Amino acid sequence: MAEGLGIRSALGHSRLAQLGLFLVLARVAHQGSRLSALRWAEDQAVGEVLGLGKFDFDEDDLYAALDNLAARQERIEKRLGTCQEFCVREILSSLSNRDRKMALN
Repeated sequence: MAEGLGIRSALGHSRLAQLGLFLVLARVAHQGSRLSALRWAEDQAVGEVLGLGKFDFDEDDLYAALDNLAARQERIEKRLGTCQEFCVREILSSLSNRDRKMALN
């Protein structure tokens, strides 16, 4: 999904970018703090799914990823802005007709 929406390419492919992607996905899937996301990730295949290898990052790594994202925020937003209309269409097309009506009202 992150790839289809352009999030992965907007963030980049470095280790810090992948940790940034983890933060985004953890916020959606887990909806907890960074520390609780770390505990949650220990029981998930996060490293393998994101291409980080075996789970081997800590809270300091996540703060470094946040610093990296903050430094590149404007560039990331511009890259995501180019796919904004596509992203909205993609999300709406994944909703059922009933859910689409509810989302638009």
